[in-house]
Amino acid sequence: MTPCVKMSSSKPFGLFCFIQVTDVAVRWVNNQTIKAFTQMDLRRRSDTGRANFPPQATIMSPVRVPSNCPMEIRPLTFDPDGDTVVCRYGVAPLECGACQPPQGFTFSSNCTMSFDAANSAVGGFYAVELMMEDHVKKNISFESLGVKEEKNSSDYISVVPFQFAFEVLPSIKSCAEGVILPRFVEPTPKHGAVIKIDISSSVQLFSVKATASEATVVGLVHSGPGGLQSTPVKDGSFNLTWNPKEPDNNATYPVCFAAQAYIG
Repeated sequence: MTPCVKMSSSKPFGLFCFIQVTDVAVRWVNNQTIKAFTQMDLRRRSDTGRANFPPQATIMSPVRVPSNCPMEIRPLTFDPDGDTVVCRYGVAPLECGACQPPQGFTFSSNCTMSFDAANSAVGGFYAVELMMEDHVKKNISFESLGVKEEKNSSDYISVVPFQFAFEVLPSIKSCAEGVILPRFVEPTPKHGAVIKIDISSSVQLFSVKATASEATVVGLVHSGPGGLQSTPVKDGSFNLTWNPKEPDNNATYPVCFAAQAYIG
């Protein structure tokens, strides 16, 4: 499993904007045409007194899974306003290009994904085109230029793409974590952990350690805010550090990381 954590500061901040809609088509995986549709409602909310923030997510792309190994994939999805995040597959023709998941790949509305090795696709790269929606937990109103609109839990607020590449690898002799597939151990933060930091100086966010009894852990890949760095220590251990800047004050960033292992 690839752990993901969330970095946050304690002070709120404001944003005064508008509703924005974008539609982009690009060539991405296996020459498939992938569409990225975004609709963000940034009007002021009655419950927070500030502009709405769309849901966020992070995942290490490509997600690599051996063809014979069933696996559960839990990306870090969250909403800065505390709304419920709902995932669904893109709807043609506006939100997606391929518009169907790879064979053996399923997901639930809470964004947890599963790979069924018994019904998996042939090896190679595939595009996954999910959409995320944020839904309020109680009735609130949204206001812009003196005009108010009420929304309830059945209404989505924003719709943003959650897209990544999915690679089916050759089979391996053991699917157990900690044998060939690296396993994270202490002091690695738990998946979904929240880390609050001070922007006054460069900080060591946390340390991670990965083990594999029949492979060698050779590196750590990560995603997160600009300037995030990982430094190897020894024996599969790494330190992650970040030098935040003033514009990062009060922001929330998802961080995701995965260990790389070599057999032989």
